[in-house]
Amino acid sequence: MSRIAVIDDRTDNAEMLQVFLARDGHEAEVFNTGPQFLDSFRNAPFDLILLDIALPEMDGYETFNRIREIDEKVPVLALTAYVLPHDRENLLRHGFAEHIAKPIVDFDEFLNEVSRHIKKAYRLVKAG
Repeated sequence: MSRIAVIDDRTDNAEMLQVFLARDGHEAEVFNTGPQFLDSFRNAPFDLILLDIALPEMDGYETFNRIREIDEKVPVLALTAYVLPHDRENLLRHGFAEHIAKPIVDFDEFLNEVSRHIKKAYRLVKAG
């Protein structure tokens, strides 16, 4: 079972993702702000992070930068309503592993993307 963080200020969105991830065999924890997540992340690692970009207190870019100060390898997927091609390019250039558009309409595709990144990270850790 993998441990996934869902960071989204919209609790309803985050809890819905938590349910779908649990049905797929993942343990998901929900956080509403970057600082709230970072306090937890310092004490216990995650296998994957789903990070909204438009967050209060600290946006997704700054939260991402702080995550990288703690862990350079954990996959961080941008989960955002910013869906224009240049948004995706900016996020990937910043270092996010992937861009997932909200609202999620195809949960099978979403879960496949999550699994793909967890497996990729596991292979890197095992090889490293």
